[in-house]
Amino acid sequence: MQSFDKTVETIANAVYNYLTEKCSGVNVTQWCKKEQCWIDIKENINISIVSDLSSELLSKEKVSPSGIESLNDPEKKIIDAMHFRQCLITTMVY
Repeated sequence: MQSFDKTVETIANAVYNYLTEKCSGVNVTQWCKKEQCWIDIKENINISIVSDLSSELLSKEKVSPSGIESLNDPEKKIIDAMHFRQCLITTMVY
């Protein structure tokens, strides 16, 4: 999970830096609620994804609703960790 953690950290830092540098004088909490904010972020932030990240990701078949039951315990822990990190990042951004 090191590549995943590194990627999430890189994305979170890039978004935070963009918001704090580019949104001076603007109520950031309100700006983040607007779709245009996230369009701007996607257009203005270039992030290199760690090359070995794909080895840590689950296949689409296992993530689909019918595939969740087929996950083994380590894969279920990855899903739980990803959900926790997503909630944490959402809290940090908003």
